[in-house]
Amino acid sequence: MKESNGTKIFFIIGFILVTGYYLQFSVRHWLEQRHINSLDEQARIEYVEANSERLSHLRERTLNFGLDLQGGMYVTLELATGQLLGELAREFRDDEFDAVLAVASQRALDNNTDVITEFVDEFERRDSQARLSRYFRSDSENITRQSTNDEIKSYLQRQRNSAVDRAVEIIRNRIDRFGVTEPSIVKQGSNRIVVELPGVDDEERVRNLLRGTARLEFRTMANPSELQNSLRRIIDYYETTLPPAEDEANGQPTRINTLTDIFIPVGESVIFGYAATEDTAAVMAKLRADEVQRMMPRDTELMWAAQSERLQGSTRDFYTLLGVRRQVELTGEVITDARPSFDPQTNQPEVSMSMNREGARRWSILTGANIGRPVAIILDGYVYSYPTVRSQITEGRSSISGIGGLREAEDLVNILLSGALPAPL
Repeated sequence: MKESNGTKIFFIIGFILVTGYYLQFSVRHWLEQRHINSLDEQARIEYVEANSERLSHLRERTLNFGLDLQGGMYVTLELATGQLLGELAREFRDDEFDAVLAVASQRALDNNTDVITEFVDEFERRDSQARLSRYFRSDSENITRQSTNDEIKSYLQRQRNSAVDRAVEIIRNRIDRFGVTEPSIVKQGSNRIVVELPGVDDEERVRNLLRGTARLEFRTMANPSELQNSLRRIIDYYETTLPPAEDEANGQPTRINTLTDIFIPVGESVIFGYAATEDTAAVMAKLRADEVQRMMPRDTELMWAAQSERLQGSTRDFYTLLGVRRQVELTGEVITDARPSFDPQTNQPEVSMSMNREGARRWSILTGANIGRPVAIILDGYVYSYPTVRSQITEGRSSISGIGGLREAEDLVNILLSGALPAPL
C-alpha cells in the first residue's frame, strides 16, 4: 500500500514539475507582452528587433489552451473565385466576359454553387458555339486558342485549387509572424479556409491581416493637364439646368450638378478631387459610367488615397482621389526585406523596403526617368503615398508612408514578407 502511494506521489510530483516547466514559458511570454505594450512606439520597435530570437523562442514554447479554454477567433475565409477568373483573363477580358462573370457570381451566391461551373454554363447558354479559349492562355498548362471549353474549365479549377493552397501557406506565414501559438489553418472544400486562433482578442486587426491581398505596385502618376481636361468635361457632363418653378418671381433657371454635390474637384496636379468618407462609393459609381470613362485618358485610372484627412474648415473626413497610370512598373515580388521604421522628418511610422537586384535595377531606371515627378506606391488598390522623385535611387530602397500607427506598420511588414494572396479572401 505504501509503495502504491509512493508511486502516485512520484507521478504527481513529476506531473507538477513538467507542467511548471512548460508553464513558465507562457508566464514569461505574457510578462514580455505586457512590457512591450507599455513601451512607446520607437522603443517597442528597438526592443522587438533586439530580442526577436528570444521572443520567438518563448512564443514557440507557450502552452496551447485552445479556443474552449482561452477563447479566440474562428474564421471561415472564401477565395474570391470571380476575381481570380478576371486575373487569369487579363488583357483578353471584355464587356461580355464581365457580364457573364457578374451573372455567374450572383447565381453561385444565391444557389450556393460553384462559380466556375456557373461561369462556363452561362457562357455556353448565351452562345453554344462560343469558345472560352478567347479569354484564357497558359503556356505551362498548354491552354491555347484551340483548347475546348471542358479543357478551359479543368484549367480554371486547377488554378482555383492552387490559389487556395497558396493562400493557406501565406496565411500560415502571416499568423506565425503575428505570434499566435499553435493556430489551426485547414482547407475546406474547393475554395474555403477555416482558421482557429486561440487567445486572439483584437478581431478587427486579425481580420485585416488575413484578408489583405498585399498587391504592392509602383506606378507613375497621370499627366496633370490631361487629367484636368478630363475633369472639366466630366463636370460639364453632370451639369443639369432645371427650368424655373412657376411660383418663382424672377423666373431664373436653376443649375445643379449631381457630381459636385458630393465631390470637390481640385484642378491641380495629379489630384482629381476629394469626397467625404460616406460619399466615396457614390462618386466612383458616377466616374465609372461608360460615357464618363470615355472622357478619361486611356492610360489613366482613378484611385483613392489610403488615408483620409480633415480638410480645412470642415468637420468631416475626406479621401483624396488621384490619377495614376494603368501600367505597373514594379510589383511586390521584387521586395526582399521590409521593416517598420519612422520618417526622420515627420517622426511618423512607415515601412522601409529593400529590393532584389532586378528590382533595384528597374527602380533605378524608373526614378531616373521621373526626376521632379511623383511616383505612386499602391497597396491593394489604394495609394499610400506618391512622393516626388528628387534624384535617381540606385540602391533599391523605398518606403511606404501614410500608414497610421506603428501597429499598422508592423502588420503591413508581416503581409509584405509573407507574400501576396493570389486573390482576395
